[in-house]
Parts: sequence; C-alpha cells; structure tokens
Amino acid sequence: FVSSMADSPAHRPVLPDFYKVDHPWMEKAINEMQALSPLQDEGIPISSRVSYIGKSGLLYHEGEKVSGNTCAPMQFLRKGYLWDTVRAKNGAYGVMASLDKMDG
Repeated sequence: FVSSMADSPAHRPVLPDFYKVDHPWMEKAINEMQALSPLQDEGIPISSRVSYIGKSGLLYHEGEKVSGNTCAPMQFLRKGYLWDTVRAKNGAYGVMASLDKMDG
C-alpha cells in the first residue's frame, strides 16, 4: 500500500551524492575563476546564502621589525572604515581586519 503512494520513497527521485560527484555548476564556476584570475587556489565556490570575502597582502618583509604603532591604524581600519563602509552602509554581517605579529 505505502509504495503505491505518490510521496513514497519508491517514487522520490534519487539525488546525487555530492560528496562523491561535483555539483552541476562546479565545472562552470571553476572555469570562470581560472579565466578571471591567474592565481591558483584563490577561492572555493560553495552553495550558500552567506558570502565570505577575504583579502590579504604582505605588509612587512621577513625580518622587518613591526612596532606597536601599527595598532592605531588597525583599530581605525576595523572600527572606522570597515565598520562604517562595509558593515553599516553596505549591510555586511560583520567585518574583520588583523595583523599577526608572527607572520606579517
């Protein structure tokens, strides 16, 4: 009786196991990323309602001394520019900026 019902497991479509196969749009996304950016391992496309965007760069050279004077500009960046521009004006959920004294 149950197998004759329209919503029974026997009548449901079998979904692909996306742990074993790529989602249909993955190949297109990877090709677009490679065409737009010459860098490798730049980003990972995922299916999500949330975006996470990061930007990094080398601020200091290896062995260069980093003084405590960098704290004030980092605070301004975090609590001033990024908060006002990205968070308040553009509606981002949060913003972050950091400077790691160990890796520059």
